[in-house]
Order: sequence, then C-alpha cells, then structure tokens
Amino acid sequence: MRIPFLLIFVFVLQSFAADKIFRAGAAASNVTPWLGVSMPGGFTDRRATKIHDELHARCLVLDDGQTQIAIVVVDNCILPRDVLDRAKAMAEKAANIPPAHILISATHCHSGPAAMDIAMCKA
Repeated sequence: MRIPFLLIFVFVLQSFAADKIFRAGAAASNVTPWLGVSMPGGFTDRRATKIHDELHARCLVLDDGQTQIAIVVVDNCILPRDVLDRAKAMAEKAANIPPAHILISATHCHSGPAAMDIAMCKA
C-alpha cells in the first residue's frame, strides 16, 4: 500500500512543479517637474506657472517564470534615446530584465514638459 501512495504523492508533487506561475507587478512614480520648466506645446517656450495634475511614470512587469517584460509609460512630451537606454540599463541591473524586454513610451502630451530640447523650448 505504501508504494501506490508514494507514487501518487510523487505524481502530485510533479504536477505542482509543472504548473506555470504567472506574476505581475505594477508601480507608479511621481515625475512632476518644478515650476518654471519649459512646456513645448504650440512650439513656443511657455513656462509652467502652476501644477494642475501630477505627472507619473507608470510601469507594469509581467513574468511567466521564464521571461520578464516591462512596459513603462511616462507623462512627458518626448524622451531622448540616451535617457531610455540609461533607464533600461538601470532596470537590467536592478531587476535582471534585459533591455530588449523593456518598452518605454511617452504620452506625448503637448501641455507637459519634454526631457530634451525641442523646437524653441529648452529642457
């Protein structure tokens, strides 16, 4: 009787080990710049005089147990490539997510700041 029980026990343990585990994590960070920052909407150098709403960088990380991906959206008009590359390198170092598995985008709002010089506006 012990052998069948042991076989069933081993079979059950193997079935748990074969189960796929899916994990997801999300985070947001306030990236609202200081007052006086250049706002590139309208291709003129307008300066922020008040904060109507906070701006955020939002991230979703998905992990199926073998592959991790990160999707990041930043409330910003435009982000330069060197900033994106540095952010991906930091994420790789901190969370071991390869840069090729990280997607970063800007909302491209014309009423928000830019992280680089654009038109007549200085970052």
